[in-house]
Amino acid sequence: MAPDAVTVRRPGEPEFSRAELYDSLTGLPTRQMFLYLASFALARLAERPGELAIVKVDLDRFHTVNDTLGHDVGDEVLREVASRLEGVVASDDVVARFAADEFLVLLEGEAVDLRVKSLTERLLHSLRLPVMTSVSRVFVTASFGSIGASDPLADLGELLVNAGVAAAVAKQRGGGRLEPYRESLRHGLIARDHAESSLHLALERNEFEVHYQPVLALTDRRLVGVEALVRWRHPAHGLVLPSHFIHTTEVTGLIVPIGAHVLREACMAYSQWVSAAEAEQRAPIADVMEVNLSARQLADAGLVEMVHNVLVETGIDPYRLMLEITESALMTEPEDALGVLRRLKNLGVRLAIDDFGAGFSSLSYLRKFPLDCLKIDKSFVDDLTTSPEDAVIVASVVNLAHALGLEVVAEGVEDENQLAALEATACDMFQGFLYSAALEPGEFVERAMAESESGR
Repeated sequence: MAPDAVTVRRPGEPEFSRAELYDSLTGLPTRQMFLYLASFALARLAERPGELAIVKVDLDRFHTVNDTLGHDVGDEVLREVASRLEGVVASDDVVARFAADEFLVLLEGEAVDLRVKSLTERLLHSLRLPVMTSVSRVFVTASFGSIGASDPLADLGELLVNAGVAAAVAKQRGGGRLEPYRESLRHGLIARDHAESSLHLALERNEFEVHYQPVLALTDRRLVGVEALVRWRHPAHGLVLPSHFIHTTEVTGLIVPIGAHVLREACMAYSQWVSAAEAEQRAPIADVMEVNLSARQLADAGLVEMVHNVLVETGIDPYRLMLEITESALMTEPEDALGVLRRLKNLGVRLAIDDFGAGFSSLSYLRKFPLDCLKIDKSFVDDLTTSPEDAVIVASVVNLAHALGLEVVAEGVEDENQLAALEATACDMFQGFLYSAALEPGEFVERAMAESESGR
């Protein structure tokens, strides 16, 4: 925030330079300095009509830097981002660190809307280059919320809140973008905040259930595994599928405790199935329990310890647990993911890539990851019998996986024609509505036992 010759004053007071104002504010936090300068800028509008804009800059997913690399590295990243931000603003713009990973920019003069857009484009371009920290390269991006004002009587606090609302919406919509404030943004944000509060309560009230979808051998349709899938038993809306709430849990970080709950419930259920099988001198109803891990969980520093604790608490054989991670989650930070997978593998669990083909994988990393299984994304199975291209892709994926010593599961199988096409590729297993949707625990056990007794 470099001093310059621009004058600032309150109405009725003598003018003094911004450099003098900086001197008068020495020792105050940059946030407080920004508030002073913004209040003076509003006051000037009474005598020199014009406009100003406030831009909130909020780094996307910065918590993962602190969680995985530590706060010292996080501070290095913040200093570099601040430097790049100062490098793209005009000399008479004001930049301030607002809080944690948030910055504020004040622009005055003409065509501020265009200048705001130009500022965000330049900073996003600057952030394409990684930040070189003392331990690794870090990629960051940011969400921007802007609010304009031309009325000297505008409330500064309300302007700041509205810029924050716009930035929050930009982040909610994927980040790396500018969202100018408009009143309609509040409604969507309020709905999201309500959903977040409801999810917190749902976790406290134990409203999340685990349902189970069978995984079958393709050759004889024998039940070989089961995938644990979360459901929300909402007190007013009944059973809610994850497509309606999982994104909010990711954005807010609630996926970490919810994911831990799902893993614990699934392992406890499998442990009970094993105990019942031993008592009846038969094999367990499924060989493997499959549980999903999200990108947010994979980046959580306590993940491996949590998995270890669940294994100890439930007594489940680690080899009977398969953790599934999506392709996109693995490839976001592949070197970091590789380290986490190796630590998980040391616990004795199995590992799978979920939704393979939906993202982009480097074959070199696919070879390095300590995997046991690859699950083909449903989108390829959907068109398997109508798209020659998809048929070739599926066959190639099966061949590649087998060459790497991996088993293959086809997801989302819904008809016999798809199953016949998969048999021709030598795919190992399948799951989908053709056999069964996800079932409640009691229903799953009852069906599995009935089919086991019938010899299927």
